[in-house]
Amino acid sequence: MLFAPGSAHAAIPPDVVTIQQLSSGRYLDAWNDGSHDNGVVTRPNQGDPSQQWRITWDESGTSTGTIQQMSNGLYLDAHEISDRDYQTVTRPEQNNATQMWQVSSVGNGLYTITQASSGRLLDAHEYAEKDFGCVTRPGQDNDTQLWRVVVIGH
Repeated sequence: MLFAPGSAHAAIPPDVVTIQQLSSGRYLDAWNDGSHDNGVVTRPNQGDPSQQWRITWDESGTSTGTIQQMSNGLYLDAHEISDRDYQTVTRPEQNNATQMWQVSSVGNGLYTITQASSGRLLDAHEYAEKDFGCVTRPGQDNDTQLWRVVVIGH
């Protein structure tokens, strides 16, 4: 199904999506057992709700919204300090800009996902020593910051 981020000012129904990193082919996922600080990681395709995310668009018309993991209802968030390596995590809803993300098309079905509060892009380590953990980084113009977002439901 074609993905078209919310862009109108009227209420837009949420999209349920999978989010796949271009460079690694791995899917956005998160620790669901409370361990690892509910850290967000990438994993091979598992075809389960831990890799399904609900994007609820705001009404700003800027393709911005919250990204909520379907398996546990927690929201994509990120630390904004270098001591935590800008690690992405899932958290209960907090109604603040750290949980707002702008999903921007770069063409060819690819997107950048930018944290509204920091302006940093979603990125992921590509090696096991870092547990394929997701972080935010300044724009680096490389494939680790490009994501294929596929709608699987509403």
